[in-house]
Amino acid sequence: MNALLGALTGIGVALGIVLLITGLRPRPARTRRPKRSLKVRWAKLTRRPTGRAGKRRDQLLLASVIVGIILWLVTGWVLALVIAPAAIFGLPWLLRSPDTGVLDRLTAMEQWARNLKGLLAAGNSLESAISSSLGSAPAPIRTEVRDLVSRLSARIPTREALLRFADDLNDSTGDLLAAALVIGAQQRGQGLVGVLEGLASTISDDVKARRSREAARAKPRATARYITLITAGGIAIGALFNDSYVAPYRTALGQIILGVLLSSYVGCLIWMRKIASTPPMPRVLTAYDAEEQRPGGTNRDQSAVAA
Repeated sequence: MNALLGALTGIGVALGIVLLITGLRPRPARTRRPKRSLKVRWAKLTRRPTGRAGKRRDQLLLASVIVGIILWLVTGWVLALVIAPAAIFGLPWLLRSPDTGVLDRLTAMEQWARNLKGLLAAGNSLESAISSSLGSAPAPIRTEVRDLVSRLSARIPTREALLRFADDLNDSTGDLLAAALVIGAQQRGQGLVGVLEGLASTISDDVKARRSREAARAKPRATARYITLITAGGIAIGALFNDSYVAPYRTALGQIILGVLLSSYVGCLIWMRKIASTPPMPRVLTAYDAEEQRPGGTNRDQSAVAA
């Protein structure tokens, strides 16, 4: 018994010494993380846009939740709590007209190519013609042209500046335009004028064909928009003024059927938008990588332009 007590005492003394040494060792001060406010957490969780756009988004979300609660109280549909926000946020995106930014950029490339062709035909060098074209560069690509002129003014090699210009445009047509300019910078002949004229005509024909397709697709898109508005209006009027109309959907089975019908309709809208969208053409030139320009490295840009 005395031996056990002695052993325990020794262990306790040793443990006390270890704890004492550990406690006397200096420790770095702990930096407390600043507490995030509820507003910051909400913005991160919902990916809230900054500025007025985020404020409008939150106001619209609050209004949609209130509308959903009102519809739930009036119709007895639990799904209304989900239907109202989804309809307010999702339907405008599904039914809106496609963005014409791509066509505007293609038209801008055509105009810039024709302008550059005229400057080259007047006897300017390629670098001088590019610098002179900045003042009349179309707005959709003015930033890219300004960056190209800045690189040329900074004595960056013309070929490298043009390849970076293609990366800034990030478009297959922009790759063709940049590749033509790269070849023209290497050969320094008058053939570039004819190449730019033909390329501008090709871009013009492409833009006309795309606008024609979008005009043809606008009719069924408008029809789907009208059908959606009429259907939503009919359901709302029936729910507000005809109680027997919505009574079957208040049951559990009715809610399931309603969810299936609405999901199918939304799925058709998504499918329609998907088949009506035009996927971007793959790029011709690969992205410019300065690391690959080192001696002994693989010059990917040269192989891309040669292709």
